[in-house]
Amino acid sequence: MNGSFLAVAGLALLLGGVARGQNVNVTLDNTDTIRSASATSDAVGDGQDFPGPNSSQSLMGLGEGGFSYKADSYTGTDMGSTVHSTANIDSEIDLNPLQILWTGSATILTNRFAFDSETSGTAKSLGDFFFDVHDSPVSFSLSGHTSDAFMSGSDVAVASIQLSGPNGNIVTLAGPQQTLTGTLAPGHYELQAVASANFDDMFPNGGNNGGSDGDLTLTFSGATTTQIPGDANHDGKVDFNDLLVLAQHYGLKTGQTYENGDFNADGGVGFDDLLILAQNYGRTSAAAVAPVRSRCRWERWARRSCHS
Repeated sequence: MNGSFLAVAGLALLLGGVARGQNVNVTLDNTDTIRSASATSDAVGDGQDFPGPNSSQSLMGLGEGGFSYKADSYTGTDMGSTVHSTANIDSEIDLNPLQILWTGSATILTNRFAFDSETSGTAKSLGDFFFDVHDSPVSFSLSGHTSDAFMSGSDVAVASIQLSGPNGNIVTLAGPQQTLTGTLAPGHYELQAVASANFDDMFPNGGNNGGSDGDLTLTFSGATTTQIPGDANHDGKVDFNDLLVLAQHYGLKTGQTYENGDFNADGGVGFDDLLILAQNYGRTSAAAVAPVRSRCRWERWARRSCHS
């Protein structure tokens, strides 16, 4: 780190002050966590295809806050065949209490006409959350529902919710609203929720319409989490290692991420990010961060930060 940056860092630390918190016992693994929605469609036949705007997006989890996304794809031919695929996802991570929330759906409408030979589409919304429990067990409550699977020939739509850990599957939610409770021992865990539809309607099938959906809420009792602003390496504390990451990217104006020190999601790393780090320097748990913006949606790809 050069002298000018050290001077700026010293000023930021002076303005931010130093705070201390309690130990962490649940860590959100943002490196692996993925929330995504995708949709594709295709119509094949003697007529000319008129493909619509296929859309797909994957969003890395940041911890507190959430993402909403809709993927929409429409395709048609001049003979009149159409395929419309949509996937929606809405996910959040809240604090106090620590919660993971997800809702997702996938739907497809296919219509095959005239001499066209095939209409096909796929839609999928995914929430794949990874976290670690440290030191001592934590209690959890997992509630949610999934719609009944849709099956018609080769057309399938299904939703599933599963919590798994070091020893394999722990609980699976399927069907009407239900709630399961238990205790998680220290270890690495995965919470996966998916709604998907895959349709392939060929001659003489004229088409089909179906979809799947689900929702979940995973709540931890008495848990603290690591989502502290300024924790660039997601190790549950804000310290010199995070400052070093920020210093390595300081002054870059575009294309930066939270893990590079862009804590306010404006695409660059500058004094505002350094001040965020300084205000949380020394903290080791979410309990030390005040105040928490509950269910605050941070749509990072649009570069809009939320406010309470």
